[in-house]
Amino acid sequence: MKTLSGIRAAGAAMVLGGVAATAQAAWQPGLVGGKVSGAFNVTDYPAETEIYLCPHAATNNSTAAGGVWHNCDNTTWVYTGQVYLASTTTFAESIDDSVRLLVGGTQVLNNSAWNTPTYGTFTPPAPGWYSFELRMGNGSGGAGPVAGNGWTTTKGFGMAAGAITSNQGGDYEIPIEPGDLSLFRYDDGLGFDDTLRITGSPKISTVSPDYGTYYGYAAGQQATLSAPAVWTNDAQNMAATCIGWILYDTDGNHITSGAGNSLTYVHPDPAAGRRLEWQWKIEYKVTVDSAGNGTAAAASEWVERGKSATLSAQPDSGYVFTGWTGDVTSSSATITLALTTPLSVTANFTATTDYYVDAVNGSDSNDGSLATPFKTLERANALAADWTTIHIVSATCPVAATIQLTNAVVITGLGAGQTAITGPGFSGRGLHLNNDFAIVEKLLVTGFTNANNVGTVLLAKGTMRDCRISRNGTLMGRNMLACGVQITGGTLLRCTLDHNKPVSDYGYTLGTGLYMSGGTVEDCDIFGNSCDRNQIKGTALYISGGTLAGCRIVGNPHVNTDQIFGAVHMTGGTVENCLIATNGINGVYMENGTLRNCLVRGHGAGSASTSVEAFAGVCMLNSSVVINCTITGNVLSNDTTGCSGLRMKGGRAVNNIVWGNGPDSAVLGSTYLTDGIFNTNLVDVAAAIGTGNIVADPRFVRRAAGNYRLVSASPAVNAGDNGVWDGFVEPVDLDGNARIHRKIVDLGCYECHVGGGLIIQLR
Repeated sequence: MKTLSGIRAAGAAMVLGGVAATAQAAWQPGLVGGKVSGAFNVTDYPAETEIYLCPHAATNNSTAAGGVWHNCDNTTWVYTGQVYLASTTTFAESIDDSVRLLVGGTQVLNNSAWNTPTYGTFTPPAPGWYSFELRMGNGSGGAGPVAGNGWTTTKGFGMAAGAITSNQGGDYEIPIEPGDLSLFRYDDGLGFDDTLRITGSPKISTVSPDYGTYYGYAAGQQATLSAPAVWTNDAQNMAATCIGWILYDTDGNHITSGAGNSLTYVHPDPAAGRRLEWQWKIEYKVTVDSAGNGTAAAASEWVERGKSATLSAQPDSGYVFTGWTGDVTSSSATITLALTTPLSVTANFTATTDYYVDAVNGSDSNDGSLATPFKTLERANALAADWTTIHIVSATCPVAATIQLTNAVVITGLGAGQTAITGPGFSGRGLHLNNDFAIVEKLLVTGFTNANNVGTVLLAKGTMRDCRISRNGTLMGRNMLACGVQITGGTLLRCTLDHNKPVSDYGYTLGTGLYMSGGTVEDCDIFGNSCDRNQIKGTALYISGGTLAGCRIVGNPHVNTDQIFGAVHMTGGTVENCLIATNGINGVYMENGTLRNCLVRGHGAGSASTSVEAFAGVCMLNSSVVINCTITGNVLSNDTTGCSGLRMKGGRAVNNIVWGNGPDSAVLGSTYLTDGIFNTNLVDVAAAIGTGNIVADPRFVRRAAGNYRLVSASPAVNAGDNGVWDGFVEPVDLDGNARIHRKIVDLGCYECHVGGGLIIQLR
């Protein structure tokens, strides 16, 4: 017996008996063998394999160290390949414990009787090569060939010509491939020169010939190949359109392609293996139903696989949307998701109860109707069950205690500038949303001064939208959370957080306008929040988790310059597609987290204490990630230890533009890089670390006017690394345009769409 270790990779030479096999032939002598777990495993195939000229587990029963069956309790040996048969052949075995043999897909042996020899016969339809799969299993104890009835401890499997009705080992010979491809062979994966393999991307529908590998093609031989133009599954919720085909060689190199669903294939001369791949566009049906009084629809009934489907629900008057059920569960009335399967959902609507609050003309002894409203929000909320809408119809609505929304209740006003919830300075927050379906909308929340290290609004679940949270404060305590909104979950949407400010001068303030540890903040304006305390982590916001997207963070100043960490302070979470500008102090301080597709500009910082990194634009530490941002026009003065643009002491920065920051000196320039990964960025001075960086003028459209989009001739166009966007479905830039407009992503926060595409001005 002779063994060869390791199946070679495509393109490598297999050496057998000192002679190198030709690279053109896919078939090599021997069987592929290896072990899988299980006393008699008939389904799995080994991950680690070797090449054997015969089934070696049938020629050695040794369980000693170095033996074939050593440490092989609950193990099955598997041998696969092809066997050449010219006529009827009988196979026999005497193996402890179990054996199964498949030849040409036919079961010839299947024996799990302990120490009992068996035999089986296979008659080939014609002389030729037939698939061969032999499995020998052992539970525990003794293993391998069993002596007796003419069998020996070195002979547990054999073959004989003809239909033999014998279980005597002496009637059979051990099958050994002599090395000339006359008995056993395996496919080494190189491809066979007379083969045509038909595949699909994906493998869909029925094609002609069917998917599979076909042998025997001679040079110049023709064949007609075809696929259905359109295919629909039985459920009528999946459709496939054939968009063409691609022909490859056996190494995967592109040969030619076509757009039709049929072709006349001609095998190459000289003969060489080929693979034809049918190309399909898959579309899934989106089925939307409604339960209750309301309407629901999908933006498109059919959506291409991987593309986004948008569903929207609108309740009728007197009803409320209570969520999606079916293949998707969500409480959001509008949802967008990438399709990987057909989608069937139901929008559910429930009748709502309406209460009215009029702080001027109402009375808490009333029934809360429009004609006889309540006086206080507290009374309305105490009586509100699920699916109740509370309408505040007065211009102001004072509250004397925190409004806890633990039910599916909607509180709505006339508008953020028309209806105000005001606080008298009690110890506690104004609003606490803690239900997935709770909604607060169209209100101004103002005049709260909290004394327990809490934000004016706590958003744990639910949605706060189209509101303004303005001129609130915190009074005492160390590590005081936001004067405005504290969000741990739920959604803050289209809100304004402005002119919130701590009152006391003790300890840290964590995010004057916003403290965020979870949830989603989207399309909000955060401005005018300030702090004159010595220690502040985020005059605008502090984020440790969740996602903040599409927001404008502008003009959040700080009076002192001692231990100033930044207008935005990040210890985690994601800030993306945001304008962060002219905050009068440092821009973004990142201990961790991801900053993506953001414009950071116009920050001017004085000197900082020695305990805080000196910077103006962005400072990133630890595992921070900055991707496709533009950092420009930031200036650090009166400090010789920092930098104006990007200060990097860890993390990863890719596809950014860091240019035009601060005084042009070695210390106070755009970048100060000491550690981390800094690759594929555009800078104005050669980067100290990293690869693939460009030193050039990015050529903004109009820098002086604050337009940092790219002209078409910018060196930042088509200069980025697409890999940072792997896994994103239809990503967009800061303008909301396609993030990868051409084949390669641009650098910075804007993708150049000059000459085509929509330019959306950021408000």
